[in-house]
Amino acid sequence: IARQMIVAKGGLHHLAQKADGARDKAIFFLSRWFAYLDVLGSLSGSKQDQPLYGAYLEDGGGLWLVNRSDEEIYQIDCFFGFSGRCIALLAQVAELAGQCDRQRIDPITNQVKSSWRPSEARKNQAADLQKRLKASVTTVFRGCMHSDPSSLHPQHNQMEGEEGKSEQDVAEIYATNEAYHWAGLIHLSRRVLAQSPDNPEVRENVQKILGSLEKVRRGSTAESCLLFPMFTAGCEAQGEKDREVFMERLRGIEGWGLQHVRRARKLMQEVWDSGRAWETLVNGEFFG
Repeated sequence: IARQMIVAKGGLHHLAQKADGARDKAIFFLSRWFAYLDVLGSLSGSKQDQPLYGAYLEDGGGLWLVNRSDEEIYQIDCFFGFSGRCIALLAQVAELAGQCDRQRIDPITNQVKSSWRPSEARKNQAADLQKRLKASVTTVFRGCMHSDPSSLHPQHNQMEGEEGKSEQDVAEIYATNEAYHWAGLIHLSRRVLAQSPDNPEVRENVQKILGSLEKVRRGSTAESCLLFPMFTAGCEAQGEKDREVFMERLRGIEGWGLQHVRRARKLMQEVWDSGRAWETLVNGEFFG
């Protein structure tokens, strides 16, 4: 629906030409809202559309994102909960993972082909994305600078400029950004490189997301932004203690009345019970 609305208006760049001033609030909101739904929806399973081609570039450009200064690329965007560069990298992860899903998941049985392995070209693409995700997570130089109280996260959370935040708030902003990067790495490991949940790199990134969660207060605004990293890592968690942490935190967010969190939590439990990959069980869920 978000895509259809923006297409009907001629695209964000068409709207930007009519904008009054350097930063039109409506266009600014629509661009972030669209990007969030588009990329996170694409990462939510092979049955979803891939991200809009050409929309997200690491330098902040792209056919659909507007009003991005060079400075903003390396700061955390309040609409995403992660940096502008990260949204571009996650879009590339979603595109590559979707391409591999169509090859590694049997269309008849809807099961992962145990013998499937990525081509050398896919391995090289994944390795390059891994390097850029690891570089991106360390190059954020500040949190969000949007102090307008009308600036809202796509779900419901409200953020102020970093200057007006407590040290805990700032720590949570950075922890959220890190968690999305680690989740992107898990998607590459599992869906592109065909690594098992026991693979050391997969396990390491699951633990890193657990570490990010420890920095985020229960019931906080930041916690409500973490469905995607929690679901991603939770499905790959092998130990009962780790699984309990993810389940408990998801139940906490679910208590806010967010129905898509309930569906994600049930799907995660089904993954644990069945031993199947979540990509073969997903049916229109949204993990954002």
